[in-house]
Parts: sequence; structure tokens; C-alpha cells
Amino acid sequence: MTAIDDTPVSAAMRKWVITVQPDTSLASVAQIMRLGRLRALPVVGPDRELLGALTFRACCAFVAEAINGSSEDELRDSLRKALSARVDERMSDPEDVIAADANLREGLRALGRASSGHLLVVSPEDPRRLVGVLTEADLLRRVETFLA
Repeated sequence: MTAIDDTPVSAAMRKWVITVQPDTSLASVAQIMRLGRLRALPVVGPDRELLGALTFRACCAFVAEAINGSSEDELRDSLRKALSARVDERMSDPEDVIAADANLREGLRALGRASSGHLLVVSPEDPRRLVGVLTEADLLRRVETFLA
């Protein structure tokens, strides 16, 4: 066994995660993503139950679809309507998920397959409860400590 096999994902993950609720508007999500420079947000219930995820790309696609074909007079109303949509209307199932007790080697493999550049980390006892996020940068920082 090596340090990478003995170290759990929880040792490298960020425990503080920006999340949104299902009833959050896309306008709020867009602002959170812009200010936080985020590409995706986990959607959680009141007990941090992981319900889904919403990506910046999905938000842009939805807004583009909503305003497509709008005349200049209709554009403002179409945009306002699109941005008032709720997250739960546009979120997808969380795809890139890993348990907090998985080792860093598994984390590396999962990140290599991930479409988002990050993994949502869930509790091993309750795989629906979000406990953190693991980004490529977080993992690389931790792996670098093994090389020092």
C-alpha cells in the first residue's frame, strides 16, 4: 500500500461547499456562479441531501432556448421568464459522485472520468448526504505532499 491508497478523499476535499436549494431561481444561480467563479452547483435539500446538480452550461442552454425566436420586443420578457425558472426544473442527476472514505487513487480515477472537473463527495453512511467537494486542484495539492 502507498500513501495514495491509504489516504481517504475526505483528507483532500473541501468541506465548505456552496449549494443551492431546489426552489432557487436561475437568476440567483447565475449570480452565485459568477461571483464564485463556479461552473456547477450541487442542489441539496434541508438536510444536505444531494438532489441534483446544475451546471453553468445547462443554465446557458436553457436561457438560449428560452429566448430563441423572441422578437426584440419579446426578448426582455422571455429572458425574465427564463431567469425566474427554478433550479429543480433544470437540474440533472448528480453524476460525478464519490464516497468520502474512498482512497485518493479512486479519486484520481473518478476525476479522470468526470465531466465536470470535480467530484461531489457523499457520506459513506448515507450516500445521499453531501459532505464536500473534491476538485482537480484539491487532489493535486494533496498528491504533491506525497512527493515532498
